[in-house]
Amino acid sequence: MPASTKLARRRLALLLAISIGCIVLTSLTALISLLAVSAGLPDTEFLRRLDMQQTGIFYMGHIYAVDVTSRKVHVSWLMGACGLLRLQSAALYDGKRCGPPNVPIDTYINGNLQFSYDPTNLKPRDPVTNMTIYVQALVEFQMEHILDIETVQLSSIEDHAFNQLYFYPFNHYRAVTNFFAINAKDNASLPISHLVFTDFINNFAPQTIEHPSCTVFNGAFVDSFTSILRL
Repeated sequence: MPASTKLARRRLALLLAISIGCIVLTSLTALISLLAVSAGLPDTEFLRRLDMQQTGIFYMGHIYAVDVTSRKVHVSWLMGACGLLRLQSAALYDGKRCGPPNVPIDTYINGNLQFSYDPTNLKPRDPVTNMTIYVQALVEFQMEHILDIETVQLSSIEDHAFNQLYFYPFNHYRAVTNFFAINAKDNASLPISHLVFTDFINNFAPQTIEHPSCTVFNGAFVDSFTSILRL
């Protein structure tokens, strides 16, 4: 066999070995990055962890559907308050540490008014305990959020690949949401303490990265809160 043929075969074998090694390394890296993602807390666990002494508004997003094809995630948002903003005579679910807000609130999501709340509408009461009866529609609202499904994340490397294949099975989806709450009485911005997505859905485990921000509203800066959902 000519020496040139042997050399070509060796190069081919070496190239094949390197390709297989890269595939294995990429798979292990992706697996490690997936294991590092924290799962979303169940609704009740999140409510138990709330700090009743911290004054602020919280929004808990229960994901009830993920539609990758339509690039949407469907969320049912629960609004509540802790500390000085809590309405003492009412509770949310089994959460006894915090409750509905005691002030009227307009909730803006991504710059648009999405939900208006008025504590005077919480009228049904239990005649024995004198506690307000929880009515979902008075403190909850549903919304669709747009998913960025072109994001590929391998370990700490993140890139946008505009490709219909979405690099399956290393798909990485993200939705960035900005909230701010305005007191409907005096137009003052209210502090937001938490803005999280909870629960598993469609084999997805949501991870929330939340941090304070600021937003322009009526020509002035107001306190807002930004949450990054990763699926």
